[in-house]
Amino acid sequence: MKKLIFAMLVVGAFASCGKDDCTAEGFVGTWTGTEKCTGESDAQVTISITGSGDRLVIDGGTFIEEAVSRDDCSLEGGTSVLGTGNKISGSLSADGKSLTISNNSTLAGVSVFSCTYQLTK
Repeated sequence: MKKLIFAMLVVGAFASCGKDDCTAEGFVGTWTGTEKCTGESDAQVTISITGSGDRLVIDGGTFIEEAVSRDDCSLEGGTSVLGTGNKISGSLSADGKSLTISNNSTLAGVSVFSCTYQLTK
């Protein structure tokens, strides 16, 4: 029985080992890259992300001091009332060198404008 418990502890310890989770510091900084918006030509942009912990602020491109929440390597934000508003989502690469952000505006639940950003630090 003791060997079984010991074996389970060892397996559990190895299962919990892995890459550290993304931190706010991985997102914070100046990012440059391409902005691709519906109905518009691609543009080069500079995006600034500030903040700490789970609350960050994005500024640049179509973002004007947009507050977002960080959950590990993902970003979520935006506001919507009765299907009208915007949704922001993003993800940081495992190496922390690239960031993808989407900004989708909706009217009555229908997407009317969206932008996708492919960014690097």
